[in-house]
Amino acid sequence: MAKIKKVYQKSFTTLDNTILNDEVASWKAKGLFTYLWSKPDNWNYSVKEVSKHAKDGRDSTSDGVQELEELGYLKREQTNEKGSFGSSVWTLSERPIFKNQAKTKKEETPKPDKSLTENPSTGNPSTDLSSSEKSSTENPALLNTDLLNTDITNNGVTNHESPKAPKGDDPFRLAQELNINVSGGTHMPMFVSYIDRLGAELVCYALKKTNEQANNPGWRYLVAVLNRLESDGITTVQQAQEQDAKRRQQNQQRYERKQQGRLREPQPDWFKKQQEQERKARQRRMAQESPEVGHPALLSDGTTPPELPTFGDGES
Repeated sequence: MAKIKKVYQKSFTTLDNTILNDEVASWKAKGLFTYLWSKPDNWNYSVKEVSKHAKDGRDSTSDGVQELEELGYLKREQTNEKGSFGSSVWTLSERPIFKNQAKTKKEETPKPDKSLTENPSTGNPSTDLSSSEKSSTENPALLNTDLLNTDITNNGVTNHESPKAPKGDDPFRLAQELNINVSGGTHMPMFVSYIDRLGAELVCYALKKTNEQANNPGWRYLVAVLNRLESDGITTVQQAQEQDAKRRQQNQQRYERKQQGRLREPQPDWFKKQQEQERKARQRRMAQESPEVGHPALLSDGTTPPELPTFGDGES
């Protein structure tokens, strides 16, 4: 088995692999959970605020939040302030400990965002995230970070084996193995969006092509591969493989034609005319300089000189 040497950046987020290996969770839910987990406890945890940081939109973000609730990784509770709804408290858990609660009482999307904007008495509309579930596994100094490190154990030793290997392709795991940073800065929401549009299998194919073709495999090259697949209308790995095979064949044929001297550009008409004029001029110069026997020299205008009159042998 090949071993992977990982180059970690200065900042990263410590995260349990449970949700990343949860085959029931969608890629949207996995990416959204990872993004929320990377934020500090005093960040503005609301659907309205979260939707500002990706192009999915508020409805899509709300669906992702509801999915996390149904799977048991998130619990939202509204506080009651003087008989009216106040802010909501979001509690994240690396393990689906709220799953039973979600089954007994399936929560609809709450309305704290709307009420917060309409009720000026609440002050800062940000919602506080309970630290009871996050403080047990993470270092507070690593809260506000963007680079994801999913394989760090409690004793600080890197573990290259995940608790449970997924049956299908896992873009997050593959990107980590290939040392392609898909979680730094704005990479994570973009990466999740590519997975939603192209599918996990095709994104994994793009990751492998990036690793094979790029001199320095990285995020920019991966985005170029993904954009090319999308612009070409590729939706399956089979289509991508056929497209690659076709391009390789075309490149090979072009190379062979070039090697055989067949790859020649047609000469323009003006060039042909110029070549013909130069050829005629050379012929005239050669005729003037060394005329053949029996053939008079040509004049400068290209015509022959008039014949001179002949005289007799002296008879009158």
